[in-house]
Amino acid sequence: YSNLIPGIKYSFYGKLMDKETEKPYLDDNGNEVTAELIDVEITEPDGYVELTFEFSGENLKGKTVVVFEDVKVEDKDVAVHHDIEDEDQSVDYPEGRTEAKDTMTDTNMGYPVEKTVISDIFTYENLHVGYTYTVKGYLVDKGSGEPILADGARIEAQKTFTAEEKDGSAQLTFELDASALAGKTVVVFEDLYYDEIPVIVHHDINDEAQSVEFIEPEVKTTATDKATGEHTGVATEGIVTIVDVVKMTGLLPGQTYKLIAKLVDKTESTEDKPVYIDGAAVEKEFTTPDDLTKDSEYEVVVEFEVDAAQVRGESIVAFEALTFKNKEIAVHADLSDKDQTVDYPAPKIRTVAKNAYSDSKELTENIEGNLGIIDEITYENFIPGSKVVFRGILMDKATGTAFLDANGKTVESESEVIEISAENGTALVTFCIEGAEKYDDVTLVVFEKAFLINGDDEILITSHEDIDDEDQTVTVPPRPETPPEEVPPQTGDNTNIYLWAGLAVAALAVGIAATVGLRNKKDDQDDEGNAV
Repeated sequence: YSNLIPGIKYSFYGKLMDKETEKPYLDDNGNEVTAELIDVEITEPDGYVELTFEFSGENLKGKTVVVFEDVKVEDKDVAVHHDIEDEDQSVDYPEGRTEAKDTMTDTNMGYPVEKTVISDIFTYENLHVGYTYTVKGYLVDKGSGEPILADGARIEAQKTFTAEEKDGSAQLTFELDASALAGKTVVVFEDLYYDEIPVIVHHDINDEAQSVEFIEPEVKTTATDKATGEHTGVATEGIVTIVDVVKMTGLLPGQTYKLIAKLVDKTESTEDKPVYIDGAAVEKEFTTPDDLTKDSEYEVVVEFEVDAAQVRGESIVAFEALTFKNKEIAVHADLSDKDQTVDYPAPKIRTVAKNAYSDSKELTENIEGNLGIIDEITYENFIPGSKVVFRGILMDKATGTAFLDANGKTVESESEVIEISAENGTALVTFCIEGAEKYDDVTLVVFEKAFLINGDDEILITSHEDIDDEDQTVTVPPRPETPPEEVPPQTGDNTNIYLWAGLAVAALAVGIAATVGLRNKKDDQDDEGNAV
């Protein structure tokens, strides 16, 4: 003050005004904020007094308050200073807020990968233009409320800047290994300093804008053989297809991911050293819908086409890895997971063919004049619960081709549809050849095939077709030769009568001549046999 009268008692009154509204500033209780000095005796015409305003300032963030002053003598105004634009009468209270994001996802949700970067944009209001400030920040575990440490020290960042305008922003960058933070939420605490004095403190553990949640994606799979729809398939020949249904949670909306899936030979692998099947790898890129939530389940179907020879007799396990922006964020690789596994047993059959009417390898006709063959099939490594039919055909060993019956048709037969109760068992197939008398000295070999019944489809499981297999072989023995029949003479055939009559006459003449000769010889001898 100046030009006051010494010896007079003056009263000094002050009131805080909200510059934005140009109305009195109200404290948290809705009261005006004032201060006063009553009856101060002045000793010099020029000098100063100090008014102190004490109040709760929670509502001051971002505001500018201006002090209006009045000087009175006995309640009469002698000096007034009410200038809402007077910077000397003004006090600015800065406000700050932060928005933290994981730089990989550009959202407030991130993935717990080793090299993680959190960007925090510190937005300020009501700073003094031209003043130099320093913003400092550190990371806090929301669950514990304690700072996150790396090598025993807080993970911090800071930036010094000069305010070119009252309102603006500054960016802090935090680098950390987040691989151990799955399921945790990290909160950025910020402080703005002027000349080492904190002018903004923003430590709100529940502020979502300051937070980054590290979500851990989960991958579950179900692998089946496409032909059977089961965890057990048939690998006979050609190509088998394994269908892997992959269900994932913890994905972000509108983001592009890549699923890398491979097949592993379980029988050859260990947990530390999986043995991958050559060529059995699929990479599938997909983009999630915009309405997806982190808890929503998203499904991707992967199909592997593999040479049957690579999987026959093996247990095959599907392994999956989920990547985001070339970083692996989830893996599902469990050799013991049955849902991920498809078994391809190596089924085998062997057969023993016999006469259906006796325990013999030679075929003899029955009372109806037919030949019967019964073929006992022993199977191994079949799929319990599956339905199977066995089909056979008779082969002619001499030609190595299908045997044709007297009507020129092949002889084929099949079993009933059998529901397999155990991996190993037996089944019977019978054959009938009509007209046994028409077959002579034939060697027959039974060829058998096993088919899996899968709805309306049939899948060849295995076969046993060995033309030299004696167990599969039966014979039709040679038939004995029949002697020629004598033909009796027929009546009316004169030629035969004359032939036989002539032969009789000739024979009679020879006999008479021989008798006469013998008698004449005896007449020419005496009693002692001497010639006379």
